[in-house]
Amino acid sequence: MKVKFRQGKGTCSGEGEEWGAIEEAGGTITFEGAVITPNPCYRLSLRQTVSHDHIELRVLKHSTKQICIQCIARIPFEGKVYDVSGEKTISLLIGEKEVSRKDLKIVKEEGETEVS
Repeated sequence: MKVKFRQGKGTCSGEGEEWGAIEEAGGTITFEGAVITPNPCYRLSLRQTVSHDHIELRVLKHSTKQICIQCIARIPFEGKVYDVSGEKTISLLIGEKEVSRKDLKIVKEEGETEVS
């Protein structure tokens, strides 16, 4: 299993909620969402935990030491999970809060990948 994660540019939004979504297509799992922080200079990281039938993707927020405008900020993120097969439950969390969960059955047959 390979995972790619990218943080977007934080912007002062003044409102909104943290959210996340999980999709699947052609054997690749994509996820996206947004976190709310006290300023747009926060850095995001992804921690993944994998077991036989479960993949947990946890987005973590980290303050930086740089001087930054103080405002309620929204920071988008996105990522992909490759090389997954079998029946899996995918959980997307922001900190300790689960924002999305999806049960997948990924079957690979003779060079083709089918996701249901």
